[in-house]
Amino acid sequence: MKLNPWPAVRVAAGAVFIWSGSVKLLAPPEQFAATIERFEWVSGAPVTVLSLVLPWIELVGGAHLALGLWTGWAASVLWAMDSVFLVALVSVLLRKLPVEECGCFGEGLSLSVKRMVLLDSVLWLALAGTWARRARAAAFGLDGVWKLKAESGPKDASDRSAGARRPPAPR
Repeated sequence: MKLNPWPAVRVAAGAVFIWSGSVKLLAPPEQFAATIERFEWVSGAPVTVLSLVLPWIELVGGAHLALGLWTGWAASVLWAMDSVFLVALVSVLLRKLPVEECGCFGEGLSLSVKRMVLLDSVLWLALAGTWARRARAAAFGLDGVWKLKAESGPKDASDRSAGARRPPAPR
């Protein structure tokens, strides 16, 4: 039997986003808004909207990924968001902005921008791999459970009644 690492990769990546989103949701939104402003990509009302919406996307997407529920959808949404964040981090380094830490995990864990680029690159690859291998990644997840249930369940409405048999096909 061949080892399938993708469920573990899926759960680990989902856990990172659950943690990151939770930390931001438990802190005042102004704290994350200030972090977004330090990247100097957006300002004003969009910062407020992003500071309120992004943590929820991280939390919900991470939960879906960790549970293996709509694995392809969750991996692609989180990968797209992570791609933008990775570009933002690299842009901070290239523009030599005075950003000390990324703000990804609140005040509980402080990572330099350089370290976050490395960690985020690994996360980016994990999400891309999870999406590309979503059928294998869904193993031991809710997608896999529902697939098995659908395969073993009734084939049509007539099969739902107890003891119902299909009439033979006409020849």
